[in-house]
Amino acid sequence: MKGRVALLACLVFLSVQVFGLYVANFYQNVELPYGLEPLPKKSALGFLVSGVILFTLLFFSLRRFKVLLRLWFFIAIFSVMSVSLRAFVDELSSAFVAFWLAVMRIKEDDLFLHDLTEVLLYGGLVSLLYPSFSVLHVIILLLVISVYDIVSVLFTKHMMKLAKIQLKTKTFAGIFVPRSRGFAILGGGDLAFPLLFLSVVMREYGYGVVLPLAFSTLSLFLLIRLGKEKKAYPAMPFLTSGLLLGFLLLQLFQYPPL
Repeated sequence: MKGRVALLACLVFLSVQVFGLYVANFYQNVELPYGLEPLPKKSALGFLVSGVILFTLLFFSLRRFKVLLRLWFFIAIFSVMSVSLRAFVDELSSAFVAFWLAVMRIKEDDLFLHDLTEVLLYGGLVSLLYPSFSVLHVIILLLVISVYDIVSVLFTKHMMKLAKIQLKTKTFAGIFVPRSRGFAILGGGDLAFPLLFLSVVMREYGYGVVLPLAFSTLSLFLLIRLGKEKKAYPAMPFLTSGLLLGFLLLQLFQYPPL
């Protein structure tokens, strides 16, 4: 059973990464839609780390204001899905489809729809971020987020409290994988930060991105397959290890950059 759950989780994880990489690659030579601009390069790292902290504080502060929290979440997922879908259709059509999917995501309790929108939205989010990051800066970000993940899951445990608030208010960012009892859950950060790293690597090394993608997926499989079913684990340290191992091999093979 754990092997099946691990495979399903890896399949959805891979879907997010591959779709997101396609979207990120599309925006390498195309301007962002709706007048959007990437983050300023000088402040991108600090902005994103601060954003993670503010995101956490926002959810805890607004946990009693369910309608307001869901409205903010709706606007967020609608916006980034619009950017993602613009890689396939025109701006008006992408906004229309994204609006409909965001409404259904908030309204319906449908597992497939939830995970489908998760696959669609991270490419748009990362396309706003990765042009502002160098390889060094995104590696530093991975290490900082991994330490934060360890502290928030194993020590302060506020990450589990945050997940409960999101589940209760139907604003959970992440994927669900059915298992014998309940679900295996992979948070939004565990999808977005690897995609950000992979997008930067793809920009610099082209198809060499396959190596860190493969090793990060393998690390996720081992985490779910070998971990205890009812215990929460910080996924980012494992994903970061896989990403950096794949990147190290990329350097050793001296894969030529594009």
